[in-house]
Amino acid sequence: MSEQIRNRHQFLARALALAMVCLLVLVVEGCNISKRGEKGKEQVDIETPVGSIHVNKDMSASDTGLPAYPNAKPAEDSEDAKSANVNIDTAKFGLNVIAVKFRTDDSPEKVLDFYRQKLKAMGPVSECHGSFDLNVKNKGQEQEIRCEEKPGETELMIGEGNRHRAVSVKPRGKGAQFDLLYVQSRGERETL
Repeated sequence: MSEQIRNRHQFLARALALAMVCLLVLVVEGCNISKRGEKGKEQVDIETPVGSIHVNKDMSASDTGLPAYPNAKPAEDSEDAKSANVNIDTAKFGLNVIAVKFRTDDSPEKVLDFYRQKLKAMGPVSECHGSFDLNVKNKGQEQEIRCEEKPGETELMIGEGNRHRAVSVKPRGKGAQFDLLYVQSRGERETL
């Protein structure tokens, strides 16, 4: 299985869209759908004969394995979810994506300095002045990471194989908006 991660917001939207497509296809085969929680903190669980999809919208920075930036607040985008955990689990593959969006009045460079230090303690840090394009092929554990230049956005990433953490930072008014992301994938004979 290969997963393309080009833009953190688009990736999460694609994962959610994939979950919905899977839902429509698998409804024919029979499944159990449950939804619970209040608005903004909903959880959806879909169990099918071929796998499951779980979506939880109540996540925090610590769920990504990264610390929260001091005094940061959840981003208040009109339509976008502030956080989500999408977990797709089948016999052939699995994918877990946790994304949390924040804003701060501090400059993007100050946020980047904070996360450079935190990530450096976890391992080698890759930095991209744009967005990373990550391609992981689980069966051979091959991976390719490329940086696609994009003015105004900087991403930091650590990880290898099928587990990665990333921080995406861009200017927002006089401050910054940033996303914390954890991505884990698995092949047929692995576990999440």
